[in-house]
Amino acid sequence: MADRDLSPEEQRLARATKLAVQLAGGLGNCVEETGKSSSQLSRCCSPELIDSISIRDAVIIDSIGFGKAGHPAILSAYARLLGGV
Repeated sequence: MADRDLSPEEQRLARATKLAVQLAGGLGNCVEETGKSSSQLSRCCSPELIDSISIRDAVIIDSIGFGKAGHPAILSAYARLLGGV
């Protein structure tokens, strides 16, 4: 259960994180590259939980999926939220 209801923007970031993890080849690859636990990264992918990843980890995860359709998922979502895209 969420600590609070997430805003639509926060939900979009969680979905973008989930996509980025998928593009990176799954949680295992992301755990190896970021040093975060699979449960922590999994929580960050949920649009129902408040957990989020750092900008540093977003860049790492997005970079793993370089060249795949949808890349960069997280950073593109951040840019859209900031009015840049």
